[in-house]
Amino acid sequence: MIMAAKPSKPRTRSRRAILPLATAALVFAGPVPAQDSAPDQIPAPGRLIDVGGHRLHLHCLGERGPTVVIDAGAGGWSIFYRGIQERVAAETTTCAYDRAGLGWSEPGPAPRTSARMAAELHALLDGAGLEPPFVLVGHSLGGYTARLFADRYPAEVAGVVLAESAHEEQWERLPRQARDLVPAAAEGYRGAAQAARAGVLPPGSVPPWPFPEQAELRAAYDAEMASPETYEAMAAEMAASIESAADVAGTGDLGGRPLAVVTARNSFAAFEGTGIPIAPANEAWLAMQAELVRLSTAGVQFWSDDGNHNIHRTDPDLVVEAILHAVRAVRKTARVDPPGTMPTPESLRVLPRTSDPATDRILAELEVVYAEKDVEGFVGLFTDDFTQVDVNRRVHVRGKDDWRRQTEGINAAHREMRRAHHGRVRVDDWVIAEIEWWGTVDGAALAAPDDRSYRYSGIGLLEIDDGKIARQILYADHRTLEEQLGSRSEQ
Repeated sequence: MIMAAKPSKPRTRSRRAILPLATAALVFAGPVPAQDSAPDQIPAPGRLIDVGGHRLHLHCLGERGPTVVIDAGAGGWSIFYRGIQERVAAETTTCAYDRAGLGWSEPGPAPRTSARMAAELHALLDGAGLEPPFVLVGHSLGGYTARLFADRYPAEVAGVVLAESAHEEQWERLPRQARDLVPAAAEGYRGAAQAARAGVLPPGSVPPWPFPEQAELRAAYDAEMASPETYEAMAAEMAASIESAADVAGTGDLGGRPLAVVTARNSFAAFEGTGIPIAPANEAWLAMQAELVRLSTAGVQFWSDDGNHNIHRTDPDLVVEAILHAVRAVRKTARVDPPGTMPTPESLRVLPRTSDPATDRILAELEVVYAEKDVEGFVGLFTDDFTQVDVNRRVHVRGKDDWRRQTEGINAAHREMRRAHHGRVRVDDWVIAEIEWWGTVDGAALAAPDDRSYRYSGIGLLEIDDGKIARQILYADHRTLEEQLGSRSEQ
């Protein structure tokens, strides 16, 4: 049920809270799990995909788009969300994955920050050949990953669901006891890893499999909880949690993309017995959750009266409802504005020339270096940390090194290149321009017997900062380009 009203007093009826595997990103704390014996390794239900030196496990179900990608809370992995995944998969493609060192995924390089996790998730989805844009679902710690991914790869994210998501300011605003548990829990998991390697994990300290209705997954749970790599991964994620929060603090908002925020009114019921004062912790948490809703102009909050921070277990119905809300909102938008295009009012199709000399100089230099295939001159027109997004091709480049490599590859395929800005409107630091490209591509680059020529146009947004381009978003008619050049399979 979607509720926009002020939070009311929780019901007196409650469910017994189990705190498995430190799934709460806000404190990363809980009982140190252990297992007295390790069952045989259980085969992975999905695929293992290389993300640059190690492999991550990805398990997808369902059909249609957009693809939903689920990222677990701290210490959790894909099987914890299997029930939710199966229900969402009845309506759209749904993928759950295991972060490095958890589930079926191999350990990854340190530090295990959320920024690194977002980069690895991007490599995973790309390596799996999944078609963006995605709806990202982040529970607890996974909320950090979702927000960093959306900030780094904006053209690849259509919507976001934050389920009891961590907040970048939680360490300063939650009671002191919450932060104090982080180093203690990290040290506890390191000790558990050592015990697992020595084969001396005490029996009976692993919480029972929290999803008895899915008994077929219990063996995988037991096997995971006997693995020292599991505890090492948990400890590494906790050790990097403060740095992860700082990374998220530097991200932008989600604009008008669909956002669903799932919030338990009594989130800290999951932390009874940990020393955290429950009432003030809940008060601070609810305030931060309200701020997450405002990350998007299309943000909606879903309230749970009976759930707690382990919302995937205590109120899975609400999580499913929130995910499907985001999926349907994305589809509704796509019917109006097909993916990969920008709605362009008729008044902007031929833009009036209302620019300024500084902007004109930059655009004129762009056209010159483009025609001369001058890579260094072209890259030099951008700030060092600029961002470029081509929405139709789902290309995202960040920084001059990536831009240089991509430009060199494009130039090598061309015999002739041209770019012209026919009209422009300056709005504050942004320039909206009508851009036309044309050129001739070497036939060998297309596996074609002859060279191919093309001409196509689109709308570009350029953010100008101190005489250079800080951000460039291209809404190019790339489908027309593909039709003119043809695909390799047609040759």
